[in-house]
Amino acid sequence: MISPIVHNITTVCALTAFLSSDIVPDALNTCPKSAAKVIFPTGVSAQLGNIVIPHRVREQPTITWNASDDSLYTLGMMDMDVYSRKFHIFRQELHWIVMNIPGTNVSAGDLVREFLPSLPIFGGGYHRYLFVIYKQAGRVKAPELDSCIISSFAFDWSEFVSKYQLGDPIAANFYYAKWEQVYNDSWILAHLKHLIDQCADQRKPIQTAQQEIRNIIKNLMTSY
Repeated sequence: MISPIVHNITTVCALTAFLSSDIVPDALNTCPKSAAKVIFPTGVSAQLGNIVIPHRVREQPTITWNASDDSLYTLGMMDMDVYSRKFHIFRQELHWIVMNIPGTNVSAGDLVREFLPSLPIFGGGYHRYLFVIYKQAGRVKAPELDSCIISSFAFDWSEFVSKYQLGDPIAANFYYAKWEQVYNDSWILAHLKHLIDQCADQRKPIQTAQQEIRNIIKNLMTSY
């Protein structure tokens, strides 16, 4: 199992963190010049490779970065290690995209893919969850991605960046998370598989699937 390299955001520059953790070149071609601030409602934050517990980061975080109020930005989040960092069958799983964000006002941007909580696969070790921001040259027409949850797997982030001419990332951050024992029930695995199977022929929109996943996790947290 590959162990994460933990960095102290106050003492180690972002460049070192992104390179030593293979964020570059696994997901990004160049290093962002700064670390975005990513803080979840629980108070947990991304700190350039810290380890977090999945149920503590299941709600959409607040993200800020060095931005100009008169500029537009794109925010993306992905799980870089599906199935695992060593055996990346799908490599990237898309978790969140917002485009045309004025300054750092994420809620005012165009939602392309709704936030999906971290749910690392059992046996997959530590997954890298990356948040990355790009400064747009101008307003872009936000795409309508496949509404199926299964389309989140094997998402080609580099292709997306190239297609919309987003250029180099200006800020990013990431954390590590692995499967929690509280999730280790066969019925939740069966239910998640059922959601994906339903979605395979476009019968279930991603928002509905995500809400069902959230309900499962909420019920688990209540009984834990």
